[in-house]
Amino acid sequence: MHHNPLSTYLLETQKLFTKAKSNNNPAKYLFDNGARTLLFNAQAIGRILYAINNEEHRKFLKSIKKIEDTLGIIDYYVTLQKLATTKNKPAFDECSKKIEKNYSKLNKRLLKKDFYAKLLADYSNPKKINFNTTVNKAFIRDFLKQELAECESFYLKNANQFKDIELHLHEMRRKIRWISIYAQALNGLVQIKSGTAKYSWEKEFISETEKKSPFNKLPKNTGIKTPIEFNQKAFYALSRVILELGKLKDEGQLNEFKSHYVAKTGSSSTALKQTKLMQKANQLLNSYFVKNKINSYLFVN
Repeated sequence: MHHNPLSTYLLETQKLFTKAKSNNNPAKYLFDNGARTLLFNAQAIGRILYAINNEEHRKFLKSIKKIEDTLGIIDYYVTLQKLATTKNKPAFDECSKKIEKNYSKLNKRLLKKDFYAKLLADYSNPKKINFNTTVNKAFIRDFLKQELAECESFYLKNANQFKDIELHLHEMRRKIRWISIYAQALNGLVQIKSGTAKYSWEKEFISETEKKSPFNKLPKNTGIKTPIEFNQKAFYALSRVILELGKLKDEGQLNEFKSHYVAKTGSSSTALKQTKLMQKANQLLNSYFVKNKINSYLFVN
């Protein structure tokens, strides 16, 4: 069975871009209509293609990443603006300026690149690549293992100085979150395999939240006979780490935002809060990577 999930994401992106083109604010239309999710998935596949052949796929990955990054910045300031509300006018106005600046930046890029029509048309061709081959599945399996190993290396390298919200916590979450995004974006090439084995870390890392989360149910694809398999419990634990790091990252960013615009608190108060958040993150990651080595259980095959 020929399998190219990138084609699906880009065909949907093309439709969205066509509608955005006739809108007064194309960037806002894309942001409001789920373009970032499509581009996240496309970027995940683009990162794999780039690993397969840097030169051939460099332009595609760079272009997709630029669009998604800008939408991500917009999302960040939209979230902070909701916190600020109009009662905190300096903060609210600052967010508004950042949002409009990035809408303008993306609109200029879209117009300059003709909404990436040629690039999207080329890469949306389903026959461009087939991921469902023995060679490509082996490459992707090794690629995912290497990405997870790099997450562990990043933590171990910074464990004794894991102190900065952006440089350490946010970057750690970015890295480890890609593992889950790859699994989802590959649309059936990676499957979850349940088992009867019991682990000492289950109580700490697996709750009903992980078991019921829609993000922990990977797409099925009966046409793929020998998928890459993830240990279900280890995948739940990975998701728990991503979730908890996300909460800590959001709280840390909001603390900094409040310090500057909302609460007008002193820097020492904010620093204390940030230190406590980083300690929690460090404890979580130490338990995952060092104490229990849960990352070593993720791959079944």
